[in-house]
Amino acid sequence: GEDVSDTLAAVLRQDVDFAALPADAPQSVRRLVARCLERDLKRRLRDIGEARVLLENPASSLVSDATPAPSPGDALSRDAPRWRRALPWVIASAATIALVAALLAWAPWRTGPVPFETRLDVATPAMDDPEAFAISPDGRQIVYAASGDGGSRLWLRRLDTITPEPLSDTEGGRHPFWSPDSRSIAFVAGGNLKRLDLGGGRPQALASLTSTSFGGGAWNEEGDILFGDRRNLYRIAATGGSAVPVTKPADAQENSRPAFLPGGRQFLFVTTGSPETQGVYVGSLDSAEPRRLLDGNVEAVRYLPPSWLVWIQSNTLRAQRLDLRNARLEGDPATIADPARSFSVSDSGLIAYRTAVQERTRLTWFDRSGKALGALSPSDDAGLRMGPRVSPDGRRVVVYGRDVWLLDEARASRFTFGVVARHSQPVWSPDASRIVYGSSRKGAVRDLYIKPSGGSGAEELLVESALDWNPNDWSRDGRFLLMHTNDRETGADLWVLPMTGPSARTPRVFLKTKFPERWARFSPDGRFVAYMSNESGRGEIYVRPFIDGGDGSNSGQWQVSTAGGISPVWRADGSELYYVAPNGMLMAVPIRVQGTELLPGVPVPLFRPRIFKGGTDVAFGPQYDVSRDGRFLINTVADDTPLAPITLIQNWNQGSKN
Repeated sequence: GEDVSDTLAAVLRQDVDFAALPADAPQSVRRLVARCLERDLKRRLRDIGEARVLLENPASSLVSDATPAPSPGDALSRDAPRWRRALPWVIASAATIALVAALLAWAPWRTGPVPFETRLDVATPAMDDPEAFAISPDGRQIVYAASGDGGSRLWLRRLDTITPEPLSDTEGGRHPFWSPDSRSIAFVAGGNLKRLDLGGGRPQALASLTSTSFGGGAWNEEGDILFGDRRNLYRIAATGGSAVPVTKPADAQENSRPAFLPGGRQFLFVTTGSPETQGVYVGSLDSAEPRRLLDGNVEAVRYLPPSWLVWIQSNTLRAQRLDLRNARLEGDPATIADPARSFSVSDSGLIAYRTAVQERTRLTWFDRSGKALGALSPSDDAGLRMGPRVSPDGRRVVVYGRDVWLLDEARASRFTFGVVARHSQPVWSPDASRIVYGSSRKGAVRDLYIKPSGGSGAEELLVESALDWNPNDWSRDGRFLLMHTNDRETGADLWVLPMTGPSARTPRVFLKTKFPERWARFSPDGRFVAYMSNESGRGEIYVRPFIDGGDGSNSGQWQVSTAGGISPVWRADGSELYYVAPNGMLMAVPIRVQGTELLPGVPVPLFRPRIFKGGTDVAFGPQYDVSRDGRFLINTVADDTPLAPITLIQNWNQGSKN
């Protein structure tokens, strides 16, 4: 170059002219010089000593060819060929250039000003799930789930534009993550893990998810995808195929939130469970035993080049240097953002995060046309307002979250007390005198409890086992409780619990297949069961006969939905079946029964409310119910909910201010 700046710029950007090597230089030497000048740090020789070792080792695959490897003395001989006399100078020059390039890229004392840190906010349309976003590896795009056009779907925002664009056929999409080349997106919709190539085409279903809770995903350069399902991590090809487990969690543990490390063979993941085992681990696709990097209750983790472990803990985004070779942390952790609820990082060093905001919902009554008839109670946090169920007499509503609560037009009353635990969908007895609900107060899984709805009586343990129970419905004659559980082998299955007779309180299988079935409801006359399954490749609503609580696996079935659906609820007289479509639309299907046959009609769209989590996330279950008089009680996102933007950090100062 004409000056030092031009030379250094050429080192970083221009291709090396290997034709300038002497014509008689062997291929082995050319390969060695190329390795010395490799821009990829993972492939470049670490120091000039490695080059000498390779030259002295004729068996090395790097230098062995038809030409004998020279000794150090031969390389300096005046009688040696030109390439051997020039070799020390070539390698020394290569090492110097590599060193200059590294210093120019990373050294704190490099020529010119150090780029200053900037934080920019990216506004998004209305989002039912503020955590559902991901920045592309190249740092040029963000994908997120939003309901900007009324229905929830995935949107793409290219950072060189100001207008986001909706992605076709991604209705109900959640949990997006990118391919390493930033050209494809994987996401969850309708109970399936899907892949969408941005170059064109429709989404491709990769795997059927058997759990109601998705544990995150990651994609490496070799075409492997890791994803969390059924409290474990699984591996599947990015083109589809069979999913195989890659970790072995203990009964009280859950492995989730995978993130690949450079090279694509090792990966980070989060383990939840007892204080003795929870934290961040390093695993390997080559079946090495995982090693714990970080203790504590961590929510999500990522690797940020060139050498940072980034994670969220206690609503704070933190980072600490990571020694990849020895899989250990170095130095002290630095704070990137506080508060922070969710985050994503790119290979280019860009960080995206969203601050912790209170997600508020409001239980609102609607008529059939979608006209709001008034709120049941003031808005509050989502943990108090999930899964509304209207009592059979229409006077009260039960909801769940950190606790179970009873609501009416005047007040909210806490129904469960004591241990903070995960709860699952509470259901009413036919006479509204009792409530059954799931609770994890005794461990990692949810057992079933029953308690008088008046609140004065003591709760009673109804079912206890190693399975995770979710009550679904109670038959009108009071004889059967319908529920689903997440089995480690077969996923979500439907079970029946007799409430009377000689087999009372002994669970038995109603429907168990290789596909997940969940969120079932009895028809008002008790003859049929409506439920969700993704046996067709996406979530659909099906109906099966219910004959005295027997096994329904061999009975016939009818598909009610036609373009995807979740959360079926019967009309009080059984003449209609409602469900939520992938775009968040509330649908109604006319139902006619002729003898033993059920004859579903054509689904009709009713209206599209802003349901909590879009109403399409199976992890949260039904977010609406229908009263006997035909009104819809829907858990809607409050209009006054503050929506924090996605904040982008460029040139993070790597903890120098912390």
